[in-house]
Amino acid sequence: MTSFTVEDDEVYAAMDACNEQSNWDTSTFDQLLERNWDINSNFDYVGDALILAVGRNNLPLVEYLLDHGADSNFNLYGEVDSALERAAKTNAQLEIFSALLDHGAVVQDRSAMLIGARKGLVHVLEHLLRVGNASVDAVPDNPDVYDRGRQQVD
Repeated sequence: MTSFTVEDDEVYAAMDACNEQSNWDTSTFDQLLERNWDINSNFDYVGDALILAVGRNNLPLVEYLLDHGADSNFNLYGEVDSALERAAKTNAQLEIFSALLDHGAVVQDRSAMLIGARKGLVHVLEHLLRVGNASVDAVPDNPDVYDRGRQQVD
């Protein structure tokens, strides 16, 4: 099987093409996958296609990427936020939270609950508690918590 290089700008173009006007067309992503594109490839600081789709609140693309093997826990946005945390930071629609959770997004030891609480997103907190089996008593174990904790002490 021949392997082709897929450039980041091709993925960004495919993301731009998957919009309401195109009726959420993912055919460009199909072509990228046919060229052996790694759906979990990292775009450095901004994470991967899934995290970018979450940040754009693009449910059809989030579902497509998850259904084609995107790992919601594989890459981070800004070297800190998982796809689920990005969803909380961008106040994504609840269906995106559900899709991520249905595909194994980790809630425990992450900051999605904390971010939702900071932003006053009661509907997100309720959803994570109900669907994600999150705990209100859990203390996330990631740099976001430690960095903010240091800022409050300093």
